[in-house]
Amino acid sequence: MALLATLPAPKGITPPRWRMFQATAARVLHDQGAELHAAGWDALDVFGLHADAPATNPFGWGLAWLLGAAGEVLDVGPDAVGMTREAGGARLALYKWQSAGKHRHLASVEIARSVSMSVPAQMDLSGLTAGDAEWFDQVATGKRAAAEGYDAPAGAAQLAAEAAGIEALAAALRDPAACGLHVLRQGQGGETAPPDDPDRPWRQREVAQTVAATPTVLAADASMARLSMARDAGVLTLAVEAAEDAGAATATERMLSHQLAAAHQAAMGLFAAAERELYKHRVASNINPGALAEATRSATAGARVLAAFAQGALALDRLRNGNRQLVTVQHVTVADGGQALIAGSVTTTKRQGSTGQ
Repeated sequence: MALLATLPAPKGITPPRWRMFQATAARVLHDQGAELHAAGWDALDVFGLHADAPATNPFGWGLAWLLGAAGEVLDVGPDAVGMTREAGGARLALYKWQSAGKHRHLASVEIARSVSMSVPAQMDLSGLTAGDAEWFDQVATGKRAAAEGYDAPAGAAQLAAEAAGIEALAAALRDPAACGLHVLRQGQGGETAPPDDPDRPWRQREVAQTVAATPTVLAADASMARLSMARDAGVLTLAVEAAEDAGAATATERMLSHQLAAAHQAAMGLFAAAERELYKHRVASNINPGALAEATRSATAGARVLAAFAQGALALDRLRNGNRQLVTVQHVTVADGGQALIAGSVTTTKRQGSTGQ
């Protein structure tokens, strides 16, 4: 092992991968050295690599190379080894020795099901409590005891991996944050706030940061986005003035105000185009035979935009004042021979030349 620690990286293996291999080899020797020796494993079985193609030819790979930096040896036998090859033991793997001519190599054996030895980063634990952790611990203890008495390496590795996964779940129930588990919560807009993981694509990180933003920051970003869209539509001044005049107090009311400004400008532009075509028709219809049809199309489109404007204005009014209608009913009783007049205000005037009331 001391010699291996001083050797440079062989051809085809990058220095970081070689350093990882050296660290893994040291860890395996420290943790499982005695057990491997008792099972009949030699130095090449544990630390070996192919002489000509160490990085690509699996026929020379020993246990340390297969294990990697994040793996863990679960059980060792003379002819097989059970291990996990991902961070937190996320996947169980079984390798058996197979002969190829004068040499033998570790070959992967398909296992019917994978076993999680860690809790998924976004697992919903809402249905479980810290009180359930004790029960999970008891189950894990039973599985570990069964694994120790299991003769077959594959079965022992399976039970050990299941026990590790259950123990990880119990720990997460006691303290999710300490286990690196993201506790799902509701963020801005009523959306579930995902974790802001630096290793995720920027699109997902942007979503996470937006949902988790404080209300002040979120409102500022949303305001800038709305005003930028109004500017791109050429109605920035109209949009701001419409929102101010309507007394828009929420984001939805501001968006509706901006949309009304855009609809107003679009309708006015269509009517202006219709007027230009009508002018062509009036002054020179003989050389502009399609002017009247174009004017009709522009006027029709403008009318449709105005209809959408009216619907938007009604929606804005309902948001501002509530979807309520106030109806005042007045009951007036008039006796025989009497007269009644209902009005908000009545002013009596006398016409010139009249002698009556």
